[in-house]
Amino acid sequence: MSLNAAEPAPRVEDAGAECWPALLEQLKPEPWLVELIRERDAMGRAKYGVPLRVWDGRDAITDPLQEALDLLVYLQRALMRVPAPDPRRWNPYHLHDKLTLLRADALRLVRQLHSLAGRVPTERP
Repeated sequence: MSLNAAEPAPRVEDAGAECWPALLEQLKPEPWLVELIRERDAMGRAKYGVPLRVWDGRDAITDPLQEALDLLVYLQRALMRVPAPDPRRWNPYHLHDKLTLLRADALRLVRQLHSLAGRVPTERP
């Protein structure tokens, strides 16, 4: 059974490695992104009382799918706030058209995550 992203992960005795530090190690991101990642990690620890770990008992595809659906609707909200340009002229530099591209990317992400449902183990092998 998958959990809602807003629900805390169940307490697991040996949940494995922490995920945020692993992400920082693998990405070697720019300083601004390091700051955002550290803030998000701290927020999660404060909210749930534990760091995000590999084997935390949650479904590793359901969580990003739910978050990607949120991203999709947040981008829709942003699009609804920005007047659309002339529909006969596509302008990748216009804010509305940039947001349209991002929404399309988010939709592709939702579709790909949905196709992975049930394929990532939830319990340690």
